Amino acid sequence: MKFIFKSTYISEQELNILDKGAQETPSLAPSFRGLYSGYPSALPTSHHHASQDLAGARRHAKSSPVTSLSFLDHFFQPSVFCPHSSEPTPGPLWPFSSGPFSQSGSHDVCAPRPAGWLREAFVLAVYDVVEEKLENEPDFQYIPEKAPLDSVHQDDHSLRESMIQLAEGLITGTVLTQFDQLYRKKPGMTMSCAKLPQNISKNRYRDISPYDATRVILKGNEDYINANYINMEIPSSSIINQYIACQGPLPHTCTDFWQMTWEQGSSMVVMLTTQVERGRVKCHQYWPEPTGSSSYGCYQVTCHSEEGNTAYIFRKMTLFNQEKNESRQLTQIQYIAWPDHGVPDDSSDFLNFVCHVRNKRAGKEEPIVVHCSAGIGRTGVLITMETAMCLIECNQPVYPLDIVRTMRDQRAMMIQTPSQYRFVCEAILKVYEEGIVKPLTTSSNK
Repeated sequence: MKFIFKSTYISEQELNILDKGAQETPSLAPSFRGLYSGYPSALPTSHHHASQDLAGARRHAKSSPVTSLSFLDHFFQPSVFCPHSSEPTPGPLWPFSSGPFSQSGSHDVCAPRPAGWLREAFVLAVYDVVEEKLENEPDFQYIPEKAPLDSVHQDDHSLRESMIQLAEGLITGTVLTQFDQLYRKKPGMTMSCAKLPQNISKNRYRDISPYDATRVILKGNEDYINANYINMEIPSSSIINQYIACQGPLPHTCTDFWQMTWEQGSSMVVMLTTQVERGRVKCHQYWPEPTGSSSYGCYQVTCHSEEGNTAYIFRKMTLFNQEKNESRQLTQIQYIAWPDHGVPDDSSDFLNFVCHVRNKRAGKEEPIVVHCSAGIGRTGVLITMETAMCLIECNQPVYPLDIVRTMRDQRAMMIQTPSQYRFVCEAILKVYEEGIVKPLTTSSNK
């Protein structure tokens, strides 16, 4: 990755410009502020000291889940700061057309720097890493074969062998290596509708968009919502678990959310985030308080009750279509024990939650609506976990990477981070080893 440094140092004026850019691009604001706030305002100009400061830079980089630490390792080496060539290095287009960060007035990367030069390089690098992380695919795309999961007949040892393979992969690191190499977006799938001018404001995050081919289409002139159908078929059974994976509603998309829920016949909503985490709004409250009612367009939502524990909350609601004078009973289940940063230390509460979701949806053929904030990370974890439980019950081998591939073929970037993937893989092993879910049949009985 190459960069061009457009200012000799970061002044207060330039930091204000960065803040303005972060405000205009909300999806990048956490990365801007999380990485340069608190980092020393005056850093040494010596290349030797710059390299010594790598550990501090890495510590601050960990506050952003989209920052590539391996890239920062490379970026903070003296050879990168001062290449042998005296020519400026071509770099990405900076999103400001004028001012100190414009394309004009570029400087040689080896020119003498005041105290803030390392900080400038760091902030410029972070901006580009955010973009690259979401937009570019890995150099090598690992595409697992579909045969193991798609096979109709499996012998009685296949499940056990897949669990042995999963356990070994977690120990050796192969599991995470293959996950890192799997495509985040299915090649050839377009996302044009999300980029239309009238739809851009309906996306919570600029880089999280639904595929055109699998997106949920609302009835009427305004047909866009950031949501995809995800169908997970369980081999050797008649089970097809249907989901709608979507982002957490914004204040101005709540009506769209309830319209989608009504039109798709859904009677269950699974929410995997709290409304605010680490001081940032993750999801607008799209339902009324208990015993209250709220209107969203032609839909009226009434919350009859709210009960739960420290891990999750159950809400019983009625969704009323005022135009058709028809109503539907609806259950919302919200998981509230996911930590603000990272993944749960223990999967027990989450597994209990997934079991409750499975019990509530039993016998229902309509899709359940599942969302977190972006509708890809924790949403992907839940779908993967339920799919694995169904496979175990049907005595089928469980290959988590193949489950992720199947999800990503229908919505991009499902399961967002390696830590989320490791969490769900370890949870699958726990379910199998502790007998939380057991095979209901064997091949000999079929």
